[in-house]
Amino acid sequence: FSLYKKLTILGRQQGFSVNQQNVSLGIKGLTYGYKQVDIDIVPARQQAPNSNIHSLYKSKQNTWTQTNVKGQIDLIRNSGRQDFIRLIKIWRECHQLDFPSMNIELSVLKALHGCSLSLELDVGFRLIMNYLSNTFFTDNLVDPFNSANIVSNDMTNSEKQKVVIQAKEFFTASDWRQIIW
Repeated sequence: FSLYKKLTILGRQQGFSVNQQNVSLGIKGLTYGYKQVDIDIVPARQQAPNSNIHSLYKSKQNTWTQTNVKGQIDLIRNSGRQDFIRLIKIWRECHQLDFPSMNIELSVLKALHGCSLSLELDVGFRLIMNYLSNTFFTDNLVDPFNSANIVSNDMTNSEKQKVVIQAKEFFTASDWRQIIW
């Protein structure tokens, strides 16, 4: 019995929904205290005791990949770019883009590489939109903990193109409310 099936049954009973994504399960409407929250759960199989190397199942490709889950978490936690990553995830939801979190995280890190950690949010957002508009489609986003895992290959050309088109809209919008709402 899979984790997805168990959570789906529990979700029906508790009032939340579960969506199978490429390497994670998206849970929407989970009650935490008095608030509803949305979370992603990434099921991972540890390769060896005391190891940070895990296998992740990629449902879109029906295959497995390996990565360092703790390393990924620490990379983002220590990047100083969490606010930009959150902003792009909000932007993704506003525009209903199929843009996986790891692609977002690596894109933000690439777009802002070399920039000051005190970069203003609006300036950083513009730099990220520029990267997504001009470089993202053909760029190889590589898992920093497994060079054989080309994360950008987890998206189809159509999904990438939708991200590019939406990012280009930023430069023609007359109001921020057209970009993020």
